[in-house]
Amino acid sequence: AKMGRHHIPQEGNPLNHMIGPFTLEAFIIPDMGGVVLHKPNCYTLKVGDVRKGGGAVFDVHTLDPSGEVSSQRVISKATYPYGGATGSGTYASGEFMPDDYHLPSRELLYVNAQFTGKRMRIYINTDLVADMDFGGEERIVRSFSSDLFIGGMGGEFRGVIESVRISRGEVDPILRPFTDAPETAGLWKFED
Repeated sequence: AKMGRHHIPQEGNPLNHMIGPFTLEAFIIPDMGGVVLHKPNCYTLKVGDVRKGGGAVFDVHTLDPSGEVSSQRVISKATYPYGGATGSGTYASGEFMPDDYHLPSRELLYVNAQFTGKRMRIYINTDLVADMDFGGEERIVRSFSSDLFIGGMGGEFRGVIESVRISRGEVDPILRPFTDAPETAGLWKFED
């Protein structure tokens, strides 16, 4: 009998094949904030805005049961950073200048954004700040092969991103350092 090679199929980059429930988590210190994670044509997580601060926003490109692509967005009422701008001055347009001097006194924020298939949620420091359901409809994430951008695609985040974790399924918001778990699809730490 001939022995063939044993073939083990690989899923490739697991981040390109997560179509079901997933959770994005990050520890950040926003000067003004901005894009924390961006996977083009899949999802974006923002906390604040580069020049003026702003809400926490989670966008996911989904497919409904009929296969129609649509973008879903959940946004917090609260704005970040909490303290607003501090002594950085403004440009003529009224937008705030970078303020590295006050960055050490800014609050470390834990962000947890969940896509469950039936709803989307954002937690900041374990507090639910945004929640939206799909009206009983079950949705999946649009599967799209694209790069993952931490901090956006250049100049889209102002502050410090300490660590980021992407997980399959729903991960409860807990304030503790990220570890690699069986459901972890990606983990990045940027501590000094």
